[in-house]
Amino acid sequence: MSQITDALAAAGLNIEDLLNKARDKYAYTLIGLKADVPPKTRQLILSIKGVVSARIMLGAENKILRNQK
Repeated sequence: MSQITDALAAAGLNIEDLLNKARDKYAYTLIGLKADVPPKTRQLILSIKGVVSARIMLGAENKILRNQK
């Protein structure tokens, strides 16, 4: 998880809320941001060993759901 938060910090993004849960051999992390994640940062997160997928959901005004990987 530290690699994900490091990538967001490097992009100048502030984490508003964070939830991390594990179940068996998998875990999921929900991170609330007030800004969109730049494409380069998305790719960096997806390249982290152990990251199976990433879903970027924008706020209600954008109504866009983007799946990555």
